Amino acid sequence: MKKILMALAAVFAMSTAVMAGGDITPVEEPVVAAQVKNDSGFYVGGGYGYGLIDKGDFAHTDELFLVAGYDFNQFVAVEGRANFGVGSDLDDFDGFNTLSIFVKPQYPVTDAIKVYGLFGYTYVDFDGYGNTDGLTYGAGASYAVLENVAVFADYTTVLEAEKIWDRADTDKFNIGVTYKF
Repeated sequence: MKKILMALAAVFAMSTAVMAGGDITPVEEPVVAAQVKNDSGFYVGGGYGYGLIDKGDFAHTDELFLVAGYDFNQFVAVEGRANFGVGSDLDDFDGFNTLSIFVKPQYPVTDAIKVYGLFGYTYVDFDGYGNTDGLTYGAGASYAVLENVAVFADYTTVLEAEKIWDRADTDKFNIGVTYKF
């Protein structure tokens, strides 16, 4: 009789364990939306420009400039610049002053590096020798050294502007820093 009771107890124990399991549903990981980096916002900055003047022989101007812009997203910005001539290797000429407005298509190569183009319009004052204006283009790159601070280098030129001297071009090489709010 002991053997029968032990066998019955074993059968009941096993059937209870089998019934207690019920349906097994896998645990699902919660779906997390991808974080999109917010690259929009205002930025300001400044820097140094090296302007080339080709009037038969090459001369240069030294310039300081201010920049202000707005990033609509990581690919498009609008930017304004004001350059002020502070010196030149030409007699009685401190350089050319410019006001520019650009559309700035940009491409983030990495989280810190961007390459960009500059397309817009520039007004040029040749420090008392007259003024001109015209379509402007350029290209450059920037490197984010901190979360809100970037350094940049670029080249710009005024396309087919009326020349003040016979062959005076307004090519500029710029380096600067920006702070994004």
